[in-house]
Amino acid sequence: MESGRRPRVDAHICRVWGISSPQFGRLHIVRRLKVESLMASRFLSAAVGAFVLFSLSWILWGLATPGDFFGNRSAFVNPTLGAAALVGLGLGFKAVGRWRQVIYACGLVSACFWVAVPSGWWARGP
Repeated sequence: MESGRRPRVDAHICRVWGISSPQFGRLHIVRRLKVESLMASRFLSAAVGAFVLFSLSWILWGLATPGDFFGNRSAFVNPTLGAAALVGLGLGFKAVGRWRQVIYACGLVSACFWVAVPSGWWARGP
């Protein structure tokens, strides 16, 4: 040991565990954990965003249905639902801050819709 100083503990841990080079030390570990939690949060908000826009698209198709068959058996129902889910996936992944909280709140409302509303709610009587 030159100059009688002890080696940095975090640098030694990084060397032993093979996490990173010693000059990054603890900062690199914290940054890695932050990135992993950020990605997990983004993936969660992306999934909830897809669910929200899928539900909204389903509701709009139900309101536009004048008869007994959902979407009047239109060929556009499934592609529209899929496109809405994809758009929600992208918007949810890009959301930050308050928008992420809005997505989670809308996800809760969408879940309540799927639980509380009976199937066939969109059918009209004769």
